[in-house]
Amino acid sequence: MSLHVVVIGAGIVGASTAVQLRREGYEVTILEPGEPGREQAASYGNGAWISPASVVPMSMPGLWKKVPGYLLDSRGPLTIRLSSLPGLNT
Repeated sequence: MSLHVVVIGAGIVGASTAVQLRREGYEVTILEPGEPGREQAASYGNGAWISPASVVPMSMPGLWKKVPGYLLDSRGPLTIRLSSLPGLNT
């Protein structure tokens, strides 16, 4: 008896996931409220696109003056955790 997996969404991520799961032998059901790849999907119109401007909007006046504070803020948008960088852990 194979495991049954439910995939929510038939956009590029959901459909790709479903195909891979089927290749691995799983039974798959895809839940999609409309026609796959249409306007409601995150895949439509690059809805899931992440760009530098999405993380820190470059169009904000005075943004560059705030960058040092963002770097020093442990929960800021430009935080770099040294533990995430290979070879720098001491």
